[in-house]
Amino acid sequence: MQILDVVNIGIAIIDKQYTVREWNHWLAMHSGISQEEIVGKSVFRFFPDLNNQSFIRGVKSVITFGNTIYFSQRLHKYLFPCKLSGAYASVFEYMQQQCTLAPVYNEETGANEVLITVIDVTESLYLEKSLREINLMDALTRVYNRRYLDQRLKEEILRYNRYQRPLSLIMLDLDHFKGVNDTFGHSCGDMILEKVSAMVTILIRGSDLIARYGGEEFCCVLPDTDLDGALLVAERIRANVEAMHLNCDERPIKVTVSLGIAEASPATNKPADLLKAADKAMYKAKRAGRNRVAS
Repeated sequence: MQILDVVNIGIAIIDKQYTVREWNHWLAMHSGISQEEIVGKSVFRFFPDLNNQSFIRGVKSVITFGNTIYFSQRLHKYLFPCKLSGAYASVFEYMQQQCTLAPVYNEETGANEVLITVIDVTESLYLEKSLREINLMDALTRVYNRRYLDQRLKEEILRYNRYQRPLSLIMLDLDHFKGVNDTFGHSCGDMILEKVSAMVTILIRGSDLIARYGGEEFCCVLPDTDLDGALLVAERIRANVEAMHLNCDERPIKVTVSLGIAEASPATNKPADLLKAADKAMYKAKRAGRNRVAS
């Protein structure tokens, strides 16, 4: 059917034995499997992952009862794995697809084939994810912002209160940062914030969280970490920041941080209480001479 090759969606037709009867140009182009290769052969030969209960039950329901079956991207991601390129490939392994299975009727035998339509929804999901990140990420440092910190801290405190698993918070502040901005300019200050936040991101676990609390202050949320564990993480951050070699306008800059540690407890089992305790510990480190950790 020539009309199938000019539409901008994927269209395939399979029979009750799962043999491919039609495979349009769109699917051939995106899957890398030509019409000559696949037509007349089992769809499972090329897509073995489709040989699952959900897909088989869907095909049988379409042929037996004439139902229309929807395969949502949010549940299934895709039916036919199609490789992506460019920016999309860094976010999704395969094209994200919205798919429909519908009956194809024959006047004599009734519904004996299934029409599969495939719509590429990768771009809209990519934009949705980008917008979500814009709302949750700090524009300068590309770590999470205060809004997401508040949200995540509420979740972790709820988990702590329910399961009594350890939870710690690190608050860190760049020492004498106003002097850096006054001496070297705000562009240099921005560079330092970016470098320090990137360093901290490397030093914490994937399950941990770093967020910009405000100005030159950052918070690290450490689930399943007690006070002793948080002290080790904080000291590692302090030492690595002190050892950084930074330059602005070909002039070396020495950067240090002061860090305060707090652990969730019956007295600090609310987000505001835990933040206040970590903030208090950080100012304790400041008063003790900066470039140190306090709890």
